[in-house]
Amino acid sequence: VAAAASTVTLGGGLGKLINGVVCQTLGGRRSMALYMTGIAVASWAFSCLTTAASQSSSSFAACLAGMEFLWSIQWTACCVVLANHYAHDAARLAAAVTTLSLMSTAGTILSKVGGTALLSAVGGSWRIVARVGSLAALTGAVVALGWIQEAPVRNQRGKAGGWRISSSLGGSTNSNTGKRKDNSDGTPPTRSLASVIQPSQQVLGCKLFWLIGMGHAAAFLARTSDRVLCQFYVQVSGLSRSLCGGLTTSCTLGFVHGLARGRVFHQLSTGREKMQFLRRNYAVAAASAFGLALCGGPWLPNLVSSGVLRAALVAVLSGAMTSCFSFQFYQIPNLVASSPQFQHSKAMFISLIDCLGYLLATPVWAMTGRMVSRFEHGWSLAWILLTILYIAGGHLMLRNVEPMLHNQKD
Repeated sequence: VAAAASTVTLGGGLGKLINGVVCQTLGGRRSMALYMTGIAVASWAFSCLTTAASQSSSSFAACLAGMEFLWSIQWTACCVVLANHYAHDAARLAAAVTTLSLMSTAGTILSKVGGTALLSAVGGSWRIVARVGSLAALTGAVVALGWIQEAPVRNQRGKAGGWRISSSLGGSTNSNTGKRKDNSDGTPPTRSLASVIQPSQQVLGCKLFWLIGMGHAAAFLARTSDRVLCQFYVQVSGLSRSLCGGLTTSCTLGFVHGLARGRVFHQLSTGREKMQFLRRNYAVAAASAFGLALCGGPWLPNLVSSGVLRAALVAVLSGAMTSCFSFQFYQIPNLVASSPQFQHSKAMFISLIDCLGYLLATPVWAMTGRMVSRFEHGWSLAWILLTILYIAGGHLMLRNVEPMLHNQKD
């Protein structure tokens, strides 16, 4: 199971690395539809595995890794489409990303609950569940192609033969000459190899990308903390592993709360108020992580005898931690990607910033795992390490987004 899980994670990481190129080349809408079609095919193929193949961990992991790879482009593609539509309206872009984030989280919860209910209703036949998922992905692809526009369509009045703006991918076309101009979001059509290499060089050669990426890694650590939280719940509370697994939803609920609370950010009138909002978030997140470090120490059972109460304390602290990182995780990459500096490389920036967060967070979790296994109070040391990284990441992020916030016009 552990080997299969690592293979699936590798599929997602590989997707974060290369799917920005695909999205930059095809555009958000077409990438979204193409990859959802791929998910539909992969899910249907998964349901058709022979009994022997389905019992093989390598075949099982390969199918799931393929679907994880295909899924990894969806966030980038959606963010590119939203950035095209609301590039000049920071408040509406933030509201759109918040709604997208909430729907994504709700979809995750619905798929877990609905998938479990469906599996029970069909007598435990996972093949039927996989085929239902395939049909859902195919429906999403049809919706993407039929109802989503890559960028706003600007219908211009005037004489016949004027410029007709189409999608961001296709660019604008003159009805007399048939020649192509810039896209409706001001970027040139991206089809050649050079048009893909240039945005990559622009992003990777930018110092701001690396600084924002290192700050984003702190939020990425908080976002993925639910992967280790179940074991922490078990050690602190002494409750069953199955119950503690359900308690890890405190991280998901914290992110939902943070997204809802983050709506006030763009209602703040000055850059100074926005910076204070972010500073409070980072301070509370670091304090919550330090509180979890105290929970991992030997003194908590002496102060709180009830395992249920200890679990509740961990749930509150972990929820507060993820809540305070939620806004930064979802909003700041899109805020930076919409700046003039990355106008022609939105997809590449969003995809690579997630990839960098993944690459920096992975060794940290490996290190915390060694701490937990080698030291008597390893969990306390692990959470202290995370507290330090949260403070360092917050300092980097605040230092580099402050000029943007002061110059931003809502």
